[in-house]
Amino acid sequence: MVVLLRASLWPYVLVLVLNVSECAYNIFRYPLNRIERKYGSLSDSERIKLKEDTREMFYFGYDSYMKYAYPQDELNPILCRGRGPDRDDPSNININDILGDYSLTLIDTLDTLAILGDVEGFRRAVQLVIENVNFDKNSTVQVFEANIRILGALLSAHLLIEDKSHPFGNLEPEWYNGELLDMASDLASRFMPAFDSSKTGLPHPRVYSTSAPVIPKDDGSPMWCRKRHHKIQNDPVYTKFFEDLIKDQEAKMGVVPRPAEEDPDDDFLDF
Repeated sequence: MVVLLRASLWPYVLVLVLNVSECAYNIFRYPLNRIERKYGSLSDSERIKLKEDTREMFYFGYDSYMKYAYPQDELNPILCRGRGPDRDDPSNININDILGDYSLTLIDTLDTLAILGDVEGFRRAVQLVIENVNFDKNSTVQVFEANIRILGALLSAHLLIEDKSHPFGNLEPEWYNGELLDMASDLASRFMPAFDSSKTGLPHPRVYSTSAPVIPKDDGSPMWCRKRHHKIQNDPVYTKFFEDLIKDQEAKMGVVPRPAEEDPDDDFLDF
């Protein structure tokens, strides 16, 4: 529920962040009609109201999850109770592709708590994740979804904690010792079998938490989060993995996966 709310608010968030002027959104300089002139930009009062509305909507979803669904993966808004993987029907991939019994919504929400400046809420959530979440589950999950929503969330929360510029306040709990990065490393190691027996070097779409992948189909999405993890962790296993994977992709397909927007300081291809 929180995720759906957050996704639906992206247009508002972008407007709030950018506070666009008429010339910013009218890039082709065509004459604006009455509706565009009225609603194409926001006054300060409108921007502030939407900002508070966004915060209120987020906490409605998050607080409801924590009250009615935690520690399960997500809140079923119709039944107002928690929901996890469908153990009775393994073929229900609509649920089982992402729900793996690891408090998904809590992990997925860490960065939002930070961006909202909720330092205490972020620290509490980090503590709950570290103390109660583990990935040694009898679950089959989609590599893409687990990569962007769990591995990515753990890495981003760790990076926010370690950021000495404190863009959202000092988020680091006094007791923190890199536990989120350790969890990310554990999860990434469980993704590795998804690359086994792949004819292209790209991962199979689904992987058991404790064993081998199923249903071969290629998807290159996990590369960026895993590359970021390898740079932080300095683990030679991941260094070797990316060297071999990139060489294999270049040899077989003539292309090399890379992030959409490269950081000049992040030498993705230079090992």
